[in-house]
Amino acid sequence: MRLLTIRALLCLWLLAATSAMAEPRVALVIGNSGYDTRLGHLDNPIHDAGKIAATLRQAGFDVDLQTDLDRQGMEAAIARLGERVNRAGTETTALFFYAGHGLQYYGINYLVPIGAPLATQEDIPLHAVAADSIVDRLSEATGHRGILILDACRNSPLPRRMGLPLGLAEMKAKAGSFEGGALIAYSSGPGETALDGDGENSPYAAALSAEMLKPGVPIEILFRNVRLIVKEMTGSAQEPWESTKMVGEFTFVGPVAAPPKPVGTGPDIPISFLRAVPIRDFATIPTGVSFDLRAPAERYLREGTIPVEIRDVSPASSEVVFFNTSQLYDGRAFTPTVSPNVLTQSGTGNGPASFTLVLPRPVARVRLLLPRLFAATESGITFPAWTATALDAAGKALDSEHRELLGSYVDVPEYFVELEGSASAGISAVRFESDPRLNGVPFAAFSAVLLEGIWIEPM
Repeated sequence: MRLLTIRALLCLWLLAATSAMAEPRVALVIGNSGYDTRLGHLDNPIHDAGKIAATLRQAGFDVDLQTDLDRQGMEAAIARLGERVNRAGTETTALFFYAGHGLQYYGINYLVPIGAPLATQEDIPLHAVAADSIVDRLSEATGHRGILILDACRNSPLPRRMGLPLGLAEMKAKAGSFEGGALIAYSSGPGETALDGDGENSPYAAALSAEMLKPGVPIEILFRNVRLIVKEMTGSAQEPWESTKMVGEFTFVGPVAAPPKPVGTGPDIPISFLRAVPIRDFATIPTGVSFDLRAPAERYLREGTIPVEIRDVSPASSEVVFFNTSQLYDGRAFTPTVSPNVLTQSGTGNGPASFTLVLPRPVARVRLLLPRLFAATESGITFPAWTATALDAAGKALDSEHRELLGSYVDVPEYFVELEGSASAGISAVRFESDPRLNGVPFAAFSAVLLEGIWIEPM
């Protein structure tokens, strides 16, 4: 019995020590369902709040769960969240989740308390809670990372009755005082409504809860997975949206497992110059935890060896991503040279597309590695026309590489593209353009931008 007691105490001590070493996590979860018929009663926010609260507790969060709050109750709970973050310390991750009605008024988002006397537009700022006030409260706290999740905009008669736009207005995540950055997530896109759900939970809450407990999934990939699941669940009637300024990795459960780096089977890569530096090791991007083997590229490029920003993405609905192509057509379409991941552009709508990578300082030379593609697949090779253009700080073209649309059953070898700066100006950005049309008619179904690596040579 004494030995059992000692073992039990030892286990408790180890558990306490592990918890002490982990970063503190605090959350406020609010679910408002009990609206009157004037505001539109909702069945699921209370259930959703309970489900998300239970999920967050499993993920190590200290959760304050509140339901059916009036304005005074909501403001008091939000104030407590800021106090809890301050007490928890500078390494704290702070999370706010809200399920219920939401409105936008003059571009400001408001969360609707229970019993709010909203008869006119002017009543909204007087009796609802501005979402910006929550962001401000979190930014004023001393935590490390802030996460705001709004499963709001569920169908309400108020917007139409008051002549207001549907859904929420777009909010951009701002790092504020959070060194680890911030993320804002909506259950539906700006200006769109979200479904309450036919079961016990909304589609968004159900998908979010399930994905949060999958180990090793970085937060930006988690929300991307949720977006794909909700789109499928709702037949594309609802598409979640996020804005992120996260820095570093964050997972709800477990660490991110780095993918194995492939053994090079390609050419003797001509980048052995001592001055050539990779902007990022593409092989370390955790594309394997995403449903479609894609990971949003923005943060990974921003946090690389050479911090790079993505700008001027067109069409606006497209996304610059890292895509694990080593599994494309069972691995028979692509052989990794230095990485199973390529940088590409998805969701281009089978039309012209473009984006720009902006470097932190001018460089003398940029080298791009294009992967080897094999024609012996179900589709063969139909490679869209593409152009890479080096730009100086004023946006003037310094050098470019162009290839016409290629339709062939001949393998396309890997090769390097080298863009040169001028004697008077270095390269400050590289513009990538892709066109899948042949004689004005769509002919290829993907972006031609497939980059297995990017290296720069300083001036």
